[in-house]
Amino acid sequence: PNPASRVPWRSGRPGAMPGAEKKTRKEKAAVAAKGRAAPGVNKYMPDQSRNAHASIAASSGAQKLLKRAALLQTLLARKESAETRIRLAEIWIELNQSKYHGAARETLETCLKLDPGDAMCARRVLAPLLLSFGEHEAAAALLAQYSNDTSAVMLCCGLLLSLAEHAEAEGDEEEEESQARAESAFERLFACNWQACALLAATARGESPIPEQTVSELREARIAKLASAGGWPEVGGVSEAILLSEVFSGCAGVGGEEEEAEGTCEDAWPGLEGAAVWLSAMTLGKYGEAGEGGGCARPARASAARGDEKRHVRVLEAVLGEVFEELEMIVVEAAGEDEEEEGEEGGEE
Repeated sequence: PNPASRVPWRSGRPGAMPGAEKKTRKEKAAVAAKGRAAPGVNKYMPDQSRNAHASIAASSGAQKLLKRAALLQTLLARKESAETRIRLAEIWIELNQSKYHGAARETLETCLKLDPGDAMCARRVLAPLLLSFGEHEAAAALLAQYSNDTSAVMLCCGLLLSLAEHAEAEGDEEEEESQARAESAFERLFACNWQACALLAATARGESPIPEQTVSELREARIAKLASAGGWPEVGGVSEAILLSEVFSGCAGVGGEEEEAEGTCEDAWPGLEGAAVWLSAMTLGKYGEAGEGGGCARPARASAARGDEKRHVRVLEAVLGEVFEELEMIVVEAAGEDEEEEGEEGGEE
């Protein structure tokens, strides 16, 4: 794709602070991008004209979600329903505020107590939530309980759990073993849904190339199909990959030193700082360098599953090139930071 035509990626989670309120880290890459962008065009600069309306829109959206939550709580008081509970938990999570996270967890755990078979797949909402809390033992127990679930979201939880364990490993032997487990978990996820791996790595730092309208449509479709098809979306497809990227968006932390100074950054999920670099390198390692013959060619077409709508497939295919560019940028930035640290250490000596 033409870099000059690329629009800024949005904040990845629909319930998160709007992108116009956050100082996107892509502004930091603007200098490096000038050589590729058209003269006078900063392709990473957000539209500042929207700033005045961002907080108002966010507040209005939160109020609507809270009204829906109140309605669902009323329905639950009248009649128990796993479907209603999952809808309610989705709202608590979408609000993206820590004060609602406990309510989301309790709501989903109640679903599993009432229906241990979990026909509605509440586990696929609960497992990522536990990881975001740093509840690694609880997440591991949930994954073990539903080990037959080979959906991308559960495989991704297993992968991120392995990475968190690797971050805490001590000693060469323990590090090697945890590294091997993480690599094995990555291979399982990649075999299940390669585009989920690519989007997971690209959005791990909190920004997404997928339009929010597309994500909202898929979220609504998934919730609408809970009663008739708890396992939707189909494993290995486009819808699954897009929804997964939203669930784990920002898991490796959002923002850098500049955002930290301004108080607009977000911490990585416990144990996942730096995960974006590892995921990007592993995904890129599956393909040859752009424009070279080594390895498999980077895909230009998405892998659609039954139930994926053509318009959603086209949305993903339109940004695949940008996704792989993002993975390259993540790896290059990390290498540059390592070189700077080594230079500083050498200077001190």
